[in-house]
Order: sequence, then C-alpha cells, then structure tokens
Amino acid sequence: MSNDAEPGKPDRFSNLCQTRGDQDLADLARGHGLSEAAAGAVAAIDAVMSKVRRSVQRRDFGRLILARIDPSLELSHLDAIIALSAVASDTPQDEVTVGVIAERMGIDPS
Repeated sequence: MSNDAEPGKPDRFSNLCQTRGDQDLADLARGHGLSEAAAGAVAAIDAVMSKVRRSVQRRDFGRLILARIDPSLELSHLDAIIALSAVASDTPQDEVTVGVIAERMGIDPS
C-alpha cells in the first residue's frame, strides 16, 4: 500500500502502518451501504489499529519513536520522563524524590 512517498525516497511510514484490510470486514461495510473506497478504508484502518494495539502492548511503537528522536534514548528513559511530568503536574511540590517516581512507575525505588 502506498503512502505517497516521492519516487526514489523511502516511505514516510514504517511497515507498521502499511497493511491490507480484512476482506470480510470490507465486504460487511459494503453490505451496509459504504462505497468501495470507504469499505476498503474502514478495513485498512481496522488492520492498522490492530497492529498499533499489538505494537503498544509490545512497546515496539515507543522504541520506533525513540529511535527517530534520539537513538541513544531507551524506553525506560521515556517512562521516567513521563512519570516526572505527571508528578510535576499532579502535585505542587518543591522536590521530586526517587521514591515518588518509583511509586508512579510501579517499580521498587531501590
């Protein structure tokens, strides 16, 4: 499936977003009055969303994003940054401790 990349240039999206929809779902959508293009789009969106859900569960999507931002970052760094951000916005406090971050991340502070 094309994603409108220029000739000779790599696709803008990873293989995660390149898929074909389930033909049965497309047939069902057509049977409920959707056009051929709309039914194909519904099936393709469903397939991509299924891949995204599986990827999020395996954390592949986070790794892909981090690799594009800065290859030296690790997923655990992103977890800590998100926890820091959440703690800072949840409660006004002068100090954020290791214990507070560990609690937020659901890990042992040691």
